[in-house]
Amino acid sequence: MLLKDKILRNCETLLFEVEDPRKSPRAKQLEDIARIQRFCSLAESQNFSLMSYEINYIQPSLSLPNEEVSSNEQPLLLLFAKAYKGPRANREIRQEIIEVLSFIYLYLYPEGFSPIEEEQTAYQAYCKRIHERVISRIPEIIEMINPAHLTCGRQIRKASKAISKQTN
Repeated sequence: MLLKDKILRNCETLLFEVEDPRKSPRAKQLEDIARIQRFCSLAESQNFSLMSYEINYIQPSLSLPNEEVSSNEQPLLLLFAKAYKGPRANREIRQEIIEVLSFIYLYLYPEGFSPIEEEQTAYQAYCKRIHERVISRIPEIIEMINPAHLTCGRQIRKASKAISKQTN
């Protein structure tokens, strides 16, 4: 699809929002890990490297938050699939993350939210507040997460071994 689509042909980065298995209930962790590993396989098939960074990414509420009701913001894991171009300095990674988050919060989510101008303006302001909150929490040194190795510890591995023993 990347090679055939005129717009996607020059794509340098793909973004995926996924449930973070480290924050999911145990019953859902294997499913979340399987989804991430599927994205890893798809990215690899297109010569992209899938990675994530230790940042507090929040998906905005998909409806206009009401001050009386808590919003439905979701803490998610943001995955980046991009063509590998060798090692980079942390400040380059940090700047790229800020640019991606600016795109997500200031353009992607607010774009076309509502045909009603007041709602559109309110949602843009809401997304801008989230953007500022997330950006302010980005550490100076950002740890990389290799999604292919994300297993949430031995409990998950033991659980998957126990499941496979039961099915054999």
